[in-house]
Amino acid sequence: MPVAFPLVPGVVLWVHQEMLDAKNLSRPKSTDDFKTLLQALKDQDANVYGIGASVQGADTTSGAFDLGLYQMYFGAPNNWTRNPDGSLTRSFETNEYKAAVAYARDLVGAGLYHPDSPTLNQVSVRTNFVARKYAFVNSGWLAASIQYWKGAQTQNPPGNVAIVTPFGSDGGKGSFYTGTQLFGWSLLKKASEARVKDLLRFFNFLAAPFGSQEYLLVNYGVQGKDFNFDDEGNPVLTSNGTANVNSLWTYVVQPPQVYYNAVRPKDFATMMQNGAKTMIAVGVADPAASFYSETHAAKGSIVNQGFLSAVGDIIAGRRPFSDYDGLVKDWQSGGGNQIRTEFQQAIAQG
Repeated sequence: MPVAFPLVPGVVLWVHQEMLDAKNLSRPKSTDDFKTLLQALKDQDANVYGIGASVQGADTTSGAFDLGLYQMYFGAPNNWTRNPDGSLTRSFETNEYKAAVAYARDLVGAGLYHPDSPTLNQVSVRTNFVARKYAFVNSGWLAASIQYWKGAQTQNPPGNVAIVTPFGSDGGKGSFYTGTQLFGWSLLKKASEARVKDLLRFFNFLAAPFGSQEYLLVNYGVQGKDFNFDDEGNPVLTSNGTANVNSLWTYVVQPPQVYYNAVRPKDFATMMQNGAKTMIAVGVADPAASFYSETHAAKGSIVNQGFLSAVGDIIAGRRPFSDYDGLVKDWQSGGGNQIRTEFQQAIAQG
């Protein structure tokens, strides 16, 4: 059974709009704009910065210090681009990706990231963003949005979080990497017919639609203990529910996702729908995402991570930028070219 996810998988730039408003700053429309904003927002005495990140080592999917975000702004491919002759080019091999690495390195070298970023994990980076230790953060989509939206209302004064529309490095149209709308699969081991039917009924329970009793139980727990309804009929977690209710079941199977938050639900839905529309409008798909490469399945993460870890060192200033081209060659000879060949063959065979 497939576990469906939205077309917007993550890598979204969030902003505390009130922090921009306090300094009469507008949202960025180019990478130069963005750097200028980060410079204007930096206040070392108050320990407040323009942006923070979780960069323990190097991010396992995109490289350190939000490279996954910047490569979209510079127009690099979503993993691969398919050329007119049917060949594939990896994002690492493009000038656009290389420019994104140089940009990230420049921001880090200028001291524009919160200095705690190298030690932050996904929990602490989100907590610090809610607490307005930085105005911008590159984070996930739906789960992060719920946390940020609710957390902003607990601040004094309340925060106003929003999604930054993708922009191009030169001020033109930006791009956004869309996903496959598939998080994964839940598979059943071979068993008796009765056992399989029982498990399928359990899957159906987990996949019950938004607003149903089953949905409430899975996502909010037991009424009166884990949640209560507010005056407008919105389920609100109690302290017990906040501590004990989690969404891990949604990784087994889930219904279609809905943009809903019990805190100002109409405003939340409007923000999320508008954000999704702007990002999908400039969406760029990965042409190899639905195809299989044996080498990629066996060691693709190792091959890519070796490259990305070294790129993270370049961005952090631990290696010279001149190392970049050699790292690409190492990636190619270390398995990248073989992965390319297998994907090309799979795509050609349909």
